Amino acid sequence: MIDGCVGCGLCGENAHAATLCPSFYRAEVVQNPKLHERLWARWQGLATRWLQPA
Repeated sequence: MIDGCVGCGLCGENAHAATLCPSFYRAEVVQNPKLHERLWARWQGLATRWLQPA
């Protein structure tokens, strides 16, 4: 176990190596997105809305 563990139950050598543990999650905020980043975000939003139940 590592100091930053959130106790999710996925602990183990393989979980940490595969970055399955939420303690390793890293989010990045994109400022001034380029055209391909805006298009990708729009496509992801459309796909998410399509997959959500009504």
